[in-house]
Amino acid sequence: MTFSRVTLVLSLLAAASLPACAGAPSASGEDSSEAAQTASDSRPNRQTILYLSEATLQRSIDAFRARNGTGWQPKSAYPRLNTNGLTGSVSDMVRRDPYGPDVNLDAAGTIATTRTFLLRNADLLNVTAAELDASESSASFLGTVAPLSDYRWIVTFRKLLPLPGYEAFTDSLPKSIDISVSIARDGTPRNLSSHVSGFPGLSVSTVPAHAPDDPLMLGTVVGTELQWVVFGGTFTHPTTTVTPLGRVTMEDIVSKKLVIYLAASEDEVVLTLAYRYDVQRGGHMFLFFVDSRTGERLAGPG
Repeated sequence: MTFSRVTLVLSLLAAASLPACAGAPSASGEDSSEAAQTASDSRPNRQTILYLSEATLQRSIDAFRARNGTGWQPKSAYPRLNTNGLTGSVSDMVRRDPYGPDVNLDAAGTIATTRTFLLRNADLLNVTAAELDASESSASFLGTVAPLSDYRWIVTFRKLLPLPGYEAFTDSLPKSIDISVSIARDGTPRNLSSHVSGFPGLSVSTVPAHAPDDPLMLGTVVGTELQWVVFGGTFTHPTTTVTPLGRVTMEDIVSKKLVIYLAASEDEVVLTLAYRYDVQRGGHMFLFFVDSRTGERLAGPG
């Protein structure tokens, strides 16, 4: 997926059970803190990845055009809107040179044509042949009636794949592939929308320094004063209704999950190994995200 330049906060949830935590007993009853702490210390609990410069992103666009022809042009004048700001992969391009003679392609032929095009540009799209083969592909016929008479097919490749070393987080921190290519009446790719996620040099730890029930973790959640706010009324006469719900208790916590919490700002993306606490109080659900090493509240009420 491509990150925008506006502030963005995403929560990424681990699909698997929580791994052993530093300080928690092992299945045999022995303290596993030393082994867990060693693993945790080998990688950082928090990692910052900077966006690439505009010049670097422009080089990716230039390389794509040099390989595929100058008829291909970026959809926006701003390089960051046509690329993935973290990986530099090309995301949005359109071909504007004249069409060739009309050809007839069926769905299978259209998918094959698209796959060949994507493989020719695999390094610029941050995708491999194996990942394309693992993706779910489809071709949709657009018809021959204006204004769709120039584009006949849209071919998509989509899949969520595990990142090496982060397989337990596949549902939350995957390699996300979402590529759409429009095939024109002359049988050539003409419009590319490629959103392939990536985290260069990903090294954030997957081993928490504390268990989810550690007082350092729970102290960030338990005792927080909650309220439910409802905005209503009209544009000219807005209303606000605030319902106090009291303080969070242990009984209000309905689930705890190990997550990789991701926050993207103007210049960087920060990934933090954290706990997500789901709190249900007064008939409403609240989410808290807590740094699994420091106990810092990354997001949530209060």
